[in-house]
Parts: sequence; C-alpha cells; structure tokens
Amino acid sequence: MPKNRFKIGTGRWLFLLIILFIIISILFFLSYREVKRNTINEFNKQQMILAEQAAAGITEFFSNLTNEFEFLVNINDVTALNENGKKILVDYLKKKKPVLSSISRIDSSGKLTWLTPYNKKLIGTDISYQKHIKYLLENQIPTLSDVFVAVQGYRAIAFHYPILKNGKFHGSIALLINFEYISKRYLENIAIGDAGYAWVLSRDGVMIYDPVPGLSGVSIYETLSSYPEVIKISELMMKGEKGTSTYNYDRLKKEQIGMTIKHAAYTPVSIMNTHWSIAVATPEYYIISNVQGFKNKSIIIMLLFLAIGVVFMYFANRNIVLSNEILTSKKNEAFLKAQEENLRITLNSIGDAVIATDKTGVITRMNPAAKKITGWNFSESEGRPISEIFNAADRVKGINCDNPINHILQKNERIDLLNDINLTQKNGSVAEVSGSFAPIFDSSENIVGSILVFRDITEKNRITEQLHQAQKMDIVGQLAGGVAHDFNNMLSGIMGSAELLRYEAGENPKLKKYIDIILESAKRSANLTSQLLAFSRKGKTVSTPVDIHELIIAAIDLLERSIDKKITITTRLSAINSCTAGDPALLQNAILNLAINARDAMPEGGTITISTSDVILDYDTIRHNSLNAEPGPYIEIDVSDTGNGIPEDIIQKIFDPFFTTKPAGKGTGLGLSGVYGTVKDHKGIVTVYSEPGEGTIFKIYLRQSDQIPLIADDTKNLIARGSGCILVIDDESIIRNTAHGILTAAGYEVILAEDGITGSEIYEAEMNKISLVVLDMIMPKLSGIETFRKLKSINPEVKIIFASGFNNEGSVQDILKSGAKGFIQKPYMLSEFTKLVDEVIRS
Repeated sequence: MPKNRFKIGTGRWLFLLIILFIIISILFFLSYREVKRNTINEFNKQQMILAEQAAAGITEFFSNLTNEFEFLVNINDVTALNENGKKILVDYLKKKKPVLSSISRIDSSGKLTWLTPYNKKLIGTDISYQKHIKYLLENQIPTLSDVFVAVQGYRAIAFHYPILKNGKFHGSIALLINFEYISKRYLENIAIGDAGYAWVLSRDGVMIYDPVPGLSGVSIYETLSSYPEVIKISELMMKGEKGTSTYNYDRLKKEQIGMTIKHAAYTPVSIMNTHWSIAVATPEYYIISNVQGFKNKSIIIMLLFLAIGVVFMYFANRNIVLSNEILTSKKNEAFLKAQEENLRITLNSIGDAVIATDKTGVITRMNPAAKKITGWNFSESEGRPISEIFNAADRVKGINCDNPINHILQKNERIDLLNDINLTQKNGSVAEVSGSFAPIFDSSENIVGSILVFRDITEKNRITEQLHQAQKMDIVGQLAGGVAHDFNNMLSGIMGSAELLRYEAGENPKLKKYIDIILESAKRSANLTSQLLAFSRKGKTVSTPVDIHELIIAAIDLLERSIDKKITITTRLSAINSCTAGDPALLQNAILNLAINARDAMPEGGTITISTSDVILDYDTIRHNSLNAEPGPYIEIDVSDTGNGIPEDIIQKIFDPFFTTKPAGKGTGLGLSGVYGTVKDHKGIVTVYSEPGEGTIFKIYLRQSDQIPLIADDTKNLIARGSGCILVIDDESIIRNTAHGILTAAGYEVILAEDGITGSEIYEAEMNKISLVVLDMIMPKLSGIETFRKLKSINPEVKIIFASGFNNEGSVQDILKSGAKGFIQKPYMLSEFTKLVDEVIRS
C-alpha cells in the first residue's frame, strides 16, 4: 500500500512538474519576446539619436556656410567681381580648404564666366542644362545640387547663391563643396559596434553615401531593385519621412554575408531646395546578441531544473518532499535577498540619477546620483511625494511642470523630459536636467509604480553655448581682419594726404578748417575699424587712463548734431571717480551705440538719459546676480530711454552678432554686439532691463582707476625731420605715394617698390645706400613675412619697420622678436610715422 501511494504521489508530482515546466517555458518565451522587442526598440532609439545628430551636424554645416556665403555675396566688390572681389573669393577658398574645392561665377544665361582655381578651358562653358542650374535660373534662390563626381575624381556638391540687383537676376556665385569632407566628418564614424553603419539617400533616390561598394552615386532603382524591402524604406525616406523599419539584406559594408534582418532608423535632412535622408542600420543578430546569451542560459537552467526535479521525485517520499519544500523556501528567501542586494548594487552603480515610486507617486528607491543632483538623502525622501523632491519647472515658460504620475496612470506611456527642465535643488540652487518618466508594470501589466531617470546637463549646455558663440566670433573675426586691412589702407591715403595738405597750408585758417574735418572723419572711421576688430577679438585694444565723463560729453556733442530735435538728451554725471583704464575710442563708440539704439527706439520722440555713479561690487552682489566680474569699485554708466521697450522673446538675443530687428539695409546687427565685445575686453559688465511700454535701460560697469588721464601733447603734430634713403615696399599705390610725400617732406630720399620681389631686388642692388625699409605685412606674390626673411638673408643688419592695416598683437610680437625694428598701425599720423622712422634710423 505505501508503495502504491508512493507511485501515485510521484505521478502527481511528475504531472505538476511537467505543467510547471510548460508554464515556465511560456513565461520565458513571452519574457524573452518582450526583452527582445524592448532591446530592439531601445537600440532603434540609439540609432535615431545618431541619425538625428548627423542630420543636425549637416544642417548646421550648410547653415553656417550659407551665412558666410550670404555675407560674401553682399560685398559689392564680390558681386561686381572686380580684382578686389576676386581676391576676397580666392582668399576665402584658401581658408575653407579642404571643405571647398573651387569657387565659380555664372551669368544669367548659365554660362561659366570665372572660376578659381583658374581653368581657361572651362570659361564660357554653358552649364544651363544641368538640373540644379535649371532650378536656379527658374527660381533665382539659393540652390544645392545633388552629389556628383567632379572631374578630379572625388564626389562634390555645388552650392549656387543668386546675385540680384534691383530685383533683376545677374547670375550666381557657386561653391564646389568636397562631399568627402562631409562624409568623413558626419557619416563615416557613425557605427554601433562592428555591424552598424549609416547610409544617405537623396530626394530623387540617388545613394549619396553608403559604405557598400558600388552603391554611392547611383539610383537605388538600378542597384537595389532585387531588394523590395530596401526600396520600400527608401521611398519613405525620399518623401522626407522619419521613423524606423526593417529589411532583409545580404551585405555588411564591404563583406558579402547571408540574407539577414536589419533594423534601421531614418530621419530627413532639410537643406535649402532639397532634402536628404540619413538611415542608421544594424543587423538583428548583433542587436540581440546579449539577449541570445540570456536565452541560452535560461534554457540550460530550465533543463537542469527539470532533471533535478525528476531525480528528486524518483527518490523522494512524502517526508522528503516536505523537507525539500522547506529547504526550497529558505533558498528562495536567500535568493530574493541576494536579488535585492544585486538590485541595490546595480541601482547605486548607475551613473544617471534614478528615482522609483509606487503608483501613488511616493518615493520607494533613490540612487546616490539622484541624491547628488537633488540634494536630498534617500532617508529624507523615502515615503514622500516625488513632486516635493523632484521640483521641476519648464525652463522656457518658467512654470512648474505637471505631476508626471497622473499622465502615466492615464496613458500608460513614457514621458520624455527633453532638455528644457529646471530642477530646484534642496538648497535652492537650480540645475538643468533631461531624462524620462516611465511606468513600472507587474506581471499582469498593471502599473505598480514609476521610474524617473535623469541627468544634470547644466555644464553640457554651458559648454555648447560657449562653442556656438566661439564659432560665430571666429567667422566674424576672419572677415573683420580682411576688411580692416583694406579699409585702413584706404584711410592711410586719406589721412596721410590730409596731413601733408595741412603741413603745406601753413597758417591758412580756412584750409586748415576743412583739412581738420577730413582728418577727424578719417580718425572716426579708423576708430570704427578698431571697434569691429575689438568686437571680433582679432585686434589689439589700447589701454590708457580714460575720463568717462569727458567721453560722455564728447559723445553728447556728436549726438546733438545728428539726432531728431524731438529727442531730448539729459545727463546726471554723479560719479566722483570717473576714471577707468581702457581704449577711449572704443568706449566712446560703445556709449554712442547705446545712445543711437535709444534714439531708434523713439521714432516719435522722447528722452535719452545718460548718468554715472560710483558703486562697489562685493562677492555677495556678484554671486547673487550671477555677474562675471572681480569685486571692487566700479563706475556705473546708465543709458536709458522712454521708448516702447524690448519684447521679452528677443531680449536674450540683442547682443548676438548680426542680430537686428531693423528692416534690411537699415541695420548691421553689430551695434549692441560691438558694445558687448568692448565691455568684455575691458573686463566690465553690461546688462539690460526693459519693460514693454516703459522704455529700456542699459547699465555698463567698468573698474575704476586711480590713474589720471594724460593731457594732449601740442607737439604731437610736429613732423620729425631726418636724412637718409628709405625703401618703401607696399602693393597699394595709395600707400606708396602717401609714404613718399610724408618722408620727402621730412627730408628723406625715398625709393618705392610695388611688391616684395621688386623690393628685394632693389635692396640687394642699393643696400649700401638704403638706411631703412618700410614693409607692408600683407602683399601678393611675396608676403611681408617672406620679404622680411629674404631681406634678412641679404643683410642680417637691415633695419625694417612693418606697417599693416590689421594689427594682430600675437603676430606683431613674433615679428618684433625675430628682428624687426618697429611696427606701425595703418592709418598712421604724419608725426608718429616720422618719429618712428627717425628713432629706428638713429638706433
């Protein structure tokens, strides 16, 4: 009888074991399918991020290039394509290599009229039949071609910008962009492991980029027609859609593999008149490789469990079964404790902040990263509503965010926080965060809680903003340097000739009056160039004791003669110490720009008030107002108006380069950005406060100085006479002729040379006669530096003064260290030029 009971009991347990095994297998299959699905979904999100990052990079690349190109096309010399315009384009091409391969010009009928590098065979070629040229001629808007193979053998893109004069089309200027640069920078490095890669498709179905040999540059309908699933996803991409998909394919980059499923995420790239689409694809076997390992291990564990169960039931009896049940219970308890410990260790090891709640939003778990960002300990947070610990507000709207638990309970879906959330920490500080809320489900798909994963992106946002600002400033600086050189060359001719006229005029008061007007206007223009260079951080800023009150009085004198009589200017100059150290021309221009900005805000009239006061900025004030300054005494300069004020949505942009609210042609967008650059160069602070309908007030804080401004020296206009022979080497005839007049009037014999090669030949023949060489820094054929080295090789003791319209302080110091005897900034005054010449000859 006991034996029969044993058989019956064993059969029953065997039946239960089989049922249990089937249930576990089903649960494992469902779990594995869910894990696989979630793994693929998360992987697709990563691929989408990579595709979007590449798309953003390409879009930003073309946006920056368009801004630069638009600036160039708006230069009259460039559109006229005179010699100076050609030089600007040639210099621009040199600076942009290897990004650009060539620059060309076509006329209104589509014929090629000029290009660099120059190719005589191509001049006059009619390219109006090309697809993008037809589009340009019909629409007369900026146009981008498809990728094509250039005659040099590399893939390229043509970017045409139309030239419109008085509404009439006059052809275009085109950039030939090296597509290999774009692919290497934005596409080739996109990969997830060894199996994933990116490919790019044009709007017309031409494969722009694909690491699989033979596909790039050819229509997908020619190369991939035998892959209908690839054609299907490609047609969605050609429509500019965004999403994820799967397809079967038997190639992996350069390798031929068996047909396999690939998962792809694709997103469009909108570029002017066309769009591309970027896809990032990875084989399924690579994505689920880790999940496959989990699957195999689980199967082995189940088989082992079944084998143990069979052996156990074979030898067990009722008492042994009961004992084993107790033992199994203890093991399960230990396992759960181990699992709990593993969960705690895993949670604490995660780099991102993690907070878990129950379904009512009460906190149940928190890792150390969350404590670091929020400032709350887990012991303080456990059992409290998450809204008390994660106190978040919309960064743009400035309002508190809704409790995400309510949304999760209603819609059972994840919430992305994106990058526009400000988190108020326990100590009152604010951190910028990004992350997501997601529901936690039990085995019955019921919500049992939620999990919040987030990270602090404050520093990342700050660095990104600094990078964008540095890129904009670098573009402005490159353009400012070229403009300053040419502009100062022209001003040198004006100022030098005017000073010679004043010298020859003697005591004729009428002539001197008009000559002084010319000189003052030229000096103001030179100061404007200095302001542009200071703003772009490319020039050298003068530092000398300055009386701010004197600058304000002089500025008001200029303003009262130029602004509408309906506007009243009042002053309250209350500062006891009105002295600071800096560049008087740049500081006065900053005050003038603020006043002119105030004038433009009051077209119907009003009041501009300029006031000063003494202030002390201590550590608490600086920290409370987030000011970038050192504590100490400052002079506060306030420029206020009674205009309509600045709208809230643009007040954050007013100091950006080229930002303006004025109509086209009415403003450059450099006024307030120039003020910002000048104040920052003087280690000062500039702030703005405005209320709609209440006017605007700008405040400038400059560090006070105990130094007294120097009194002007009446002898500065005297010409320093001397003797000897001077060789002037400059490619500008205006500069050569002006220098010849000044030096001849000072008593010198002068020899002129139009370039470095000619100058070197003259010096080698006449070096025993020549006392000094005045050398331009920027010249064609042979640059100033190269000419300097050549002259030094002829005579190591040669005395050389460099002259340039663009003073980059670092390069000037390098030149002086290498043996030059002096440097003078164009445009130069007659007195300072002759004085420097006399000093160098006598040295």
